[in-house]
Amino acid sequence: MRLLILVLFSLLLACRNNPHSQVTPAQTKDLPARGDTAGSDTTRAATGGGGEGRFDTADYTLHTRTLLHEYSVSLWQCAAAIHSACPPVLVIRNTRTQRGDTLALTQISDLQGRHADFEDITRTAGFRQLTLMVSWEGEDDNQFSEVVGYQQDTLKELFAIPNAGGMSDSLRRKDQWTLEGHVFDRDDVVAASHDNYLIRVSLKDYSVKVLPPDTLAIDYETRSKERIHAYRVLASGKKVPFMIPAGARVHIDTLYYKQQIVHLRLDDSIRLTVPHDEIQFKVNGETAG
Repeated sequence: MRLLILVLFSLLLACRNNPHSQVTPAQTKDLPARGDTAGSDTTRAATGGGGEGRFDTADYTLHTRTLLHEYSVSLWQCAAAIHSACPPVLVIRNTRTQRGDTLALTQISDLQGRHADFEDITRTAGFRQLTLMVSWEGEDDNQFSEVVGYQQDTLKELFAIPNAGGMSDSLRRKDQWTLEGHVFDRDDVVAASHDNYLIRVSLKDYSVKVLPPDTLAIDYETRSKERIHAYRVLASGKKVPFMIPAGARVHIDTLYYKQQIVHLRLDDSIRLTVPHDEIQFKVNGETAG
């Protein structure tokens, strides 16, 4: 009996001193998770290359924040000088589910104090998950834009709008694999800005094309820099050769892209037709910014 008591006492003492003894769920529920950083708002940040990094708001300053339906959308820029290794970060949080996603916006090289804006194009572009047009002011006060959205639940930069000046209207779904809209662009006769260039996006690979309209009204008063070989259009419709001298005042009316012809007026009375290649670079135009 005495021996049995000694054995039980020894076993009890061994259990109390064992460092690998099990901790109950009640004891662990309030312990911090491994890797948590106390006192900082830290979340996973997806990058444009598909990798992941740490995004800590302590290293960034808030640039823009807005609420789109149930989504809180904010743009953060590096607290240090902006450079290619520290792009702005987009943070999207679903206020209903509290799911948060972050994305480094590699298309933006410099924000500083310039304006940035978000447009929800989910419906017009026909996407199932949140899709945003992110626009910002860049060099020479030009507007730049890119589209970000989800691919298989991963937030990504889908494609950039290639034109300085950005969109002139919203992107819309044309068919299952195509988005279309209009962007600002400059003609190649007098470099004037127009808002009706067609942008077409393939949803198969997110490739982007910008196409001129078939008929472009230029309506621009200028002067010729050198002689231009043109054709005068008579009342009968017949065309006869006509030479525009250097320094002449001309009004560029319309550019027909498919026919590659330009209609213009000389001294507001003589109507002329010029091949596109003949007039290009031979009249004064805008200095594109």
